[in-house]
Amino acid sequence: MGKIVLGHFPEYIALATEIGAEVFNLPKQQWNHLDDEGRWKANQRFLDDAIERDDEIVLSTTGVKRGSWFERELR
Repeated sequence: MGKIVLGHFPEYIALATEIGAEVFNLPKQQWNHLDDEGRWKANQRFLDDAIERDDEIVLSTTGVKRGSWFERELR
């Protein structure tokens, strides 16, 4: 069992670094190469894998911005 952090960029990355958790963070070149559907598929696979492993999911914030990737991840 591992640990992942979800939240808004870049805060979730800072928290994950602090607590030694994993995050979904594609290299900028790869992220820019994908369209929104491709980005979401990669993100969803990361989430599905974490759930399958029964990882602990830590939220870096309780405030959710409408229309954000974080909102989509929570749904």
